[in-house]
Amino acid sequence: MSLATLVPDGAALLQLEPEEIGGVILEFLHSRDAQNSGMLNRNNFGLPHVVAEYPRHLQSQISHVLMEGWIWLERDTPRRMMSDT
Repeated sequence: MSLATLVPDGAALLQLEPEEIGGVILEFLHSRDAQNSGMLNRNNFGLPHVVAEYPRHLQSQISHVLMEGWIWLERDTPRRMMSDT
């Protein structure tokens, strides 16, 4: 499954808040098969192939919001998990 399959409208993706982008990222990661899931990390998630299915004029902005979402996951998810215990 591609990211564009989950959120086909690139302009709509740009309107999401970082925590909403984080949810999209998690859904995308969970959709990948086990063999490929470990090959994805913050560094290669920002590469052009991830956003290649979106219109070219939106790709840079989409990559940027995806990185914001990934960073939100890294920063806020551990705190949320600790507060639930």
